[in-house]
Amino acid sequence: MPQHDGPDRVLTRELRRHRALAQSRRRAGHQPVDATLRRDQGGEPDGYAQLSEAAFLNDFAQDVPAARAKVLYAVQGRISNELFTGRTTNAAWRDKPTFYAVSKNDRTIDPDLERFMAERMGAKTIELDASHLSIVSKAREVADLIIEATGG
Repeated sequence: MPQHDGPDRVLTRELRRHRALAQSRRRAGHQPVDATLRRDQGGEPDGYAQLSEAAFLNDFAQDVPAARAKVLYAVQGRISNELFTGRTTNAAWRDKPTFYAVSKNDRTIDPDLERFMAERMGAKTIELDASHLSIVSKAREVADLIIEATGG
């Protein structure tokens, strides 16, 4: 009996491919954003992380005007380390319509991985010439997608 790739096997294969791409980029001298996460606040690791200023300005918000990006850096929240290790047990996209904005210049999540996730969800997808912060740099386009998602 032939073995078919189930959704988990496909996702695992894609994640491995993207990890290999990231390793290749590292060897070429490109520093991934996650390598610049500060995982403590001047002491022991506490389960949270935050982007360094350089990573935020150059790789997370590189298309946001500098003054605004600096303000956003100053007020950024800390993220739980569980973001990188947690698993979704009941994905809403399996039962609900989905919409996705691929940020073509994203240096935080590989745009090819974004495209793969959007396709896997069956999402109505738009592509933006934007950094990870497309909601800031391409606010009108993201707002239009949100309005479309609400049926408006």
